[in-house]
Amino acid sequence: MAEIPRDKYIVIQCQAGYPVSYKKPQGSGHSDFKASANPELLVELDELRENYSNENWQILDVRTDDEYSGKAAHGNKRVGHVPGALFICNGTGL
Repeated sequence: MAEIPRDKYIVIQCQAGYPVSYKKPQGSGHSDFKASANPELLVELDELRENYSNENWQILDVRTDDEYSGKAAHGNKRVGHVPGALFICNGTGL
């Protein structure tokens, strides 16, 4: 899947009302940010299997292009995309 060009992101950000700057961010480069999962947005494998074909659900496949295409297996037996899932390339900034 081809990446969206940077100038397209800028147009989308401007149309959505997000601030856009070409200046390099200032800061120490250090952050105390701690990521955490929202349990309300997570599902167990059994729940996913039960609802895989549910038209009210959208399964997301968020990985790199190489993981999606199967080029980067990382030791997994099964590689490639998740059938029926919407692919979002990890690392595109979305």
